[in-house]
Amino acid sequence: MKTRLLTIIALCPLLAGNGWAQQAAAPTDIETIIASVEANNTLLKAVRSGNAATVAEVKSENTIGETSVEYSPFFRKGVGGTASSELIVSQEFDFPTVYGARSKSASLRQNVLDHEYAVVRREVLLEAQGLYYDLLMVMGKRSLLNERRAVADSLLAVCEKRMKAGDTNVLEYNKVGIDRMTVMTEVTANDGEVERIRLGMERLGLAPELLQRLMASLQDFSYWDNSPQPSSCSLQGKGAEVSFAEATLQLAEHDVRLSQMGWLPKLTVGYRRNTEYEEAASNGFLVGVSVPLFSNSKKVSAARMRKNAAEQQLENTRYQTESRKRSLQAEAASLQKQLATYDMTLMCRTLTTLLRAVRAGELPIADYYREADNVYSKLQDRLTIENSYNKAMAELATY
Repeated sequence: MKTRLLTIIALCPLLAGNGWAQQAAAPTDIETIIASVEANNTLLKAVRSGNAATVAEVKSENTIGETSVEYSPFFRKGVGGTASSELIVSQEFDFPTVYGARSKSASLRQNVLDHEYAVVRREVLLEAQGLYYDLLMVMGKRSLLNERRAVADSLLAVCEKRMKAGDTNVLEYNKVGIDRMTVMTEVTANDGEVERIRLGMERLGLAPELLQRLMASLQDFSYWDNSPQPSSCSLQGKGAEVSFAEATLQLAEHDVRLSQMGWLPKLTVGYRRNTEYEEAASNGFLVGVSVPLFSNSKKVSAARMRKNAAEQQLENTRYQTESRKRSLQAEAASLQKQLATYDMTLMCRTLTTLLRAVRAGELPIADYYREADNVYSKLQDRLTIENSYNKAMAELATY
């Protein structure tokens, strides 16, 4: 194992040019992960079900009014039983054009709910994508830590041989032992991060078999990648917040027109039958009109206020979205420039040269650790920058 790891380190300049140690571009397709989360996420399922119920409720309200049946018996002194009676069967209707307006309102409400779902979906899937990039980062750190642990094991063997020959002292041996202990502590912490991310993906709804396959594909993950490229994934909802705000404004504008139609009269038609003691029954039709003279003005006023609020919300959403987009563009450009400053081949060659010098007795172990720790620190910094860059590009793709 030690010999194999040292061989890998010696070949790291070659690996750096091939990206992820000659593995595929992505251990598991990010699109597959996103599709699995969308299909299984409990929050998205709840939103979809709630939206379907809301639309069904709105559509159920766009129907004719109540059917009324009234029967009134009358009694008179000196007459046994019912002296007369009245039967009224009536049906209430809204003005015909109101039904068409309500149907359009239901369609606009569904459009609002669809865009609201797109906003929730965007946040959930961005979180899933972020966890995927976090996983790549911690697995990259694990790769570096495993490398450092193998080097420490190798140096311990070197120190043991030199101590027997009297060419080194116990201080250098202890230095290597302490470094290995530190690395093992970091490995344990890193394993905890891997488990946290795994549980996060499980919570978001990633299918167990897909999650298992993803984790298995990353077991031999290697960090040496000279040109990081974020995995592209279309979240199919670009500018979701702005689209939601626009749909809300469209609904609010239509609601103003619908509320103004509240002045239109309601119609009532029906059948009426009157009976009188020892006389023939009278039959006739019932036609009525009701006009809301005093009850609709406040509804129109409230609808106009909601429209004004929707306009202001749209303006604010557009401003916030554009501001966030510019911020992400600047952040991504800065991070990309920072990544370009890292010379992976140089760092790989430096580690290889340092280790060779220690083994040849040309470099004290203390000096090796001082130089090597600086290189490993830069490699971990690059991992963090790359992770931030991937997340910035993923979010930027949604605007």
